[in-house]
Amino acid sequence: MTASDYIHILKTELADTLDYYRLGDGDFIFQHDNDPKHTAKITTTYFKEEAKYPVLPWPSQSPDLNPIEHMWRHLKLKLALYEQRARGVHEVWE
Repeated sequence: MTASDYIHILKTELADTLDYYRLGDGDFIFQHDNDPKHTAKITTTYFKEEAKYPVLPWPSQSPDLNPIEHMWRHLKLKLALYEQRARGVHEVWE
């Protein structure tokens, strides 16, 4: 994925999600890490000039602060409990 792809997702998918949940610009703070596509000049320009929502400043080299990273570990541990690999998300969900 490129920075341009990332911005396209923000403009389409994120915008649709915000509309769906009726969230305005001041109702949330956007968070992303320091992945190169997140810190690319085109992306930072987009957030400064077009995005109307605040972005949480994120220190470099700090994946431990990212809440989703802890969930991935939890998910991997749960999946490791299965004797046979699940065939899909729905099987695990049940």
